[in-house]
Amino acid sequence: MDRFLMKIIVDYPSKEAEKQILDAYSKNIDDIEPILSKEELLEYQKEIEEILVPENVKQVIVDIVEKLRQQDEKILFGPSPRSSISLLKVAKVIAFLKGKQQVDFADVKPALLPVLRHRIKPSMKALVEKKPIENIIVEKLLQVWQQR
Repeated sequence: MDRFLMKIIVDYPSKEAEKQILDAYSKNIDDIEPILSKEELLEYQKEIEEILVPENVKQVIVDIVEKLRQQDEKILFGPSPRSSISLLKVAKVIAFLKGKQQVDFADVKPALLPVLRHRIKPSMKALVEKKPIENIIVEKLLQVWQQR
């Protein structure tokens, strides 16, 4: 498990949800039922590894990451190759959860912001303008789509 795989924005829970958190926290650890065995988890991981990724999907991932590496007035440092690997991994998991044997671009799209938002260092200008990194990513994505 890679704890830096994604940056997921989680808002505060509702009052009811927070009460459920307290109830769960109050339980004895021995009372918690596992939802998945170790063997099941390993089998799922194996199935995910076997999901196919067509060349055109890999190319889109590379094009997106490359576009974000192009320094301009908004980006100081772009994403590393680990970003491409992370996008591929998350897209495969999304495809798996949909019951698919092959990744398509619809599986990559929901991974883009969670995977990329913490892998880009905005420029000082972007910080001064309080430009959210998500907006910068979307602008670059639109440029990639327009070039296709």
